[in-house]
Amino acid sequence: MRELKKYRDRIVLTAIVIVLLLVIGFTSGGRKALTTVERVVGDIFSPVMTGVAYVGNGISQTIDSVVEIPSLKSTNEYLESENTRLMDENLRLNDIVARTEYLKNEYEITKKRNDDYVKADIIGKEPGTWFDRFIINKGMNDGIKKDDTVVVGITSATDNVVVEGLVGKISEVGDNFAKVTTILEESNSVSFKNIRTQDSGILYGSQDNMLEGYLFYNQADIVADDRLYTSGMGDVYTGNIYIGKVHNVISDDQDMKKKIIVSPDVDFKKIYRVFVIKSEVYTDESN
Repeated sequence: MRELKKYRDRIVLTAIVIVLLLVIGFTSGGRKALTTVERVVGDIFSPVMTGVAYVGNGISQTIDSVVEIPSLKSTNEYLESENTRLMDENLRLNDIVARTEYLKNEYEITKKRNDDYVKADIIGKEPGTWFDRFIINKGMNDGIKKDDTVVVGITSATDNVVVEGLVGKISEVGDNFAKVTTILEESNSVSFKNIRTQDSGILYGSQDNMLEGYLFYNQADIVADDRLYTSGMGDVYTGNIYIGKVHNVISDDQDMKKKIIVSPDVDFKKIYRVFVIKSEVYTDESN
């Protein structure tokens, strides 16, 4: 049976080829009309020829697609690279926009003391959200000494003027680095004066990231929103550096002290760079 089927298939295929050759022969003479035989043969084999053409076109399209794969891959890689570049550029521009005021304030305060500042970047900090202590990338080789005052430029909300905002002081110093202890540190104390009345006192860091303190004179005139500056007493901090505004005043009759809570105007969550005021500058100014 298999042999008969094989021969039958061969006979059918041979017949188809012969018929096709006859059709070609009949239609190659330049005639304008088909004969009856040609029409019958055409009707019989038209579906077969259509199927063959469809399969052929599909194979051709598949081959074209395979040929185009390397080009598509190259285009995709380029688009991915361009997308990454644009995302990085967008992040950089957003960073510049977010730091515009900070950079403007830096520029304004550098005009106050010219070369008396040492600009330093923060390269490390203690764990936590607030900058209680951090490390900068400048040290003794840059003229920095222990207890030098550290500031940033801030815009005063009262008169919209850029001033030096107190950050803290240098607590340790190496050749090419230094550690800064900020005024938020509980062990750090700052002598202040009320710019409105010139009354003075002491401030300390507290656990809630505010400053607490008291006035030396318990009958001193001080109210909420009074602005406090460093007094320069004790030669610990350079004088006339802005600290912040009085948030609350508490009269303690038992201790005979007028206590205050102060909100520092420096945003300790967003410190990128600081300025160190060299101690010899303060000494020269005070003499």
